[in-house]
Amino acid sequence: MRDPGGMTLGEGLPTLPSNVRCERQMTDATFSDAVREIEATAAAERADPALDPRCVPFVLHHGRVTARAVVLFHGFTNCPRQFELLAQRIFESGANVYVPRLPRHGRSDKLTSELAGLTATELSAAALDAARLGGALGTALRVLGLSVGATVAAWLAQQRPIDLAVAVAPFFSVVRVPALLEPALAGALTLAPNLELWWDPRVKAAVGPPHAYPRFSTHALAQCLDLGAQVRAAAGQAAPQAARCVLVLNAKDPAIDNGAARAVWARWAEHGARCDTYTFENLDVRHDIIEPATYPAATTLVYPILLDLLAS
Repeated sequence: MRDPGGMTLGEGLPTLPSNVRCERQMTDATFSDAVREIEATAAAERADPALDPRCVPFVLHHGRVTARAVVLFHGFTNCPRQFELLAQRIFESGANVYVPRLPRHGRSDKLTSELAGLTATELSAAALDAARLGGALGTALRVLGLSVGATVAAWLAQQRPIDLAVAVAPFFSVVRVPALLEPALAGALTLAPNLELWWDPRVKAAVGPPHAYPRFSTHALAQCLDLGAQVRAAAGQAAPQAARCVLVLNAKDPAIDNGAARAVWARWAEHGARCDTYTFENLDVRHDIIEPATYPAATTLVYPILLDLLAS
């Protein structure tokens, strides 16, 4: 594992033995169908004026099934553009890469109220569809998500026998809110009138990046918490179906409760699952440690670690 800039590491990350990889035999026809479907969806979305052309889903492929296929789930209020540079680097490492657009994200109108209608069911359906398409691109399917995208990746790890799930700052609990109180918080947010809150009230719509929404819906937030609650409940009952799950945290994350995320991994480990944790100790105080438009240091401090994880 590379250690850029003298980074302090968290728990060790042993290499996944080849005998526990979840591999599937794919045919060229299945691969071709998946690529055509993704590209057709992207073309239709680029032609839709209601959608931001920077935010359409995309696939990077080598013209054939590869040993690894990687699906990347973007964060809450962001869009596939968030992973453009990381996806390119993963592709250059030899993998096929698919970056879907999560439901109700990526609209041209950045002040849209569309996100208020988001449901946990829509997110889980999007996860399954992404696994269906991504699984046709490689013999081993690996997924990585950030924030709510990480919760989606964890949900998928619980439900499907994928090779690897990497969850970067998954959203199971709001910082300073005990996990036991999350159901009450989600319920209150659902019952109360929806609010559209600025990510940064000081600059409001001027907050970056330009392809993301500058505010979020409290009703959508409640649904994201609900998906996290589903993962927590399932983790208490059974091991994930994924062969390996890696939790990636920023020790200075100001948005999520790192302890709640660690608790999910601990429950999985109690069931005998292969679970590892990697903690960045020297990053800035920030939740989104992926987006290069707002955190250029991500390309040197974070990306090398994620590339190593996805290749191991």
